[in-house]
Amino acid sequence: MTTATLDRREKLVRRVRELPDSTVDSVMEFIDEVEEHEPNAETIAVLEDIEARRDMVGPFNTLEEMFRDFGVKC
Repeated sequence: MTTATLDRREKLVRRVRELPDSTVDSVMEFIDEVEEHEPNAETIAVLEDIEARRDMVGPFNTLEEMFRDFGVKC
């Protein structure tokens, strides 16, 4: 890690310590959202199906067709 990176991290820590309590929760939510998360088993299965072109629906010519296929009234 470079000195510049360490300096930025120290500045970040100082700024976080100075935040009002009401802002800390918002910052934590933001950090949670931008952190990379491991996909769950369902997501991995869907991605594998897409790559293997299994269990695909469609093609749809309109959004209405797609939603109708999903059982959603438009």
